[in-house]
Amino acid sequence: MLLDNKYVYQPFWNYYNKINGFENWQESFKACKHAANKALANKDTAAVLSIIFYRLYTLRNQLIHGGATFNSSANRSQLKDATNVLGDIVPIVIALMMDNTNELWGDGLRNRTAVIGQLLDRYNLKFRAHYRPTV
Repeated sequence: MLLDNKYVYQPFWNYYNKINGFENWQESFKACKHAANKALANKDTAAVLSIIFYRLYTLRNQLIHGGATFNSSANRSQLKDATNVLGDIVPIVIALMMDNTNELWGDGLRNRTAVIGQLLDRYNLKFRAHYRPTV
């Protein structure tokens, strides 16, 4: 699951690449997982999406900038999870945006995530909160 995977958690890579200030990435990772679980329990869609999109952005950077290569076994479970998440989210987001053309989608990712979360909640749309790779 993306929320439990340190390899899509950017502070892990910052520490791995010896960037100062990320020595406590494990504590931060636990706190972020706790925040995600709390958001899931409270049905705070915007917070859950924000955390998931942050992880997806890290995975995207790995793919685009060469952290994962063609036919490599690296990142395959993360890619499978990301594909499942995006397969659920993208059609819903497109439909919401098409049905709500007068909405202000915001200037940044956080604003768009909050608006999308609010719309998902408003229309009582759900996506699978837990993604487990199939064997």
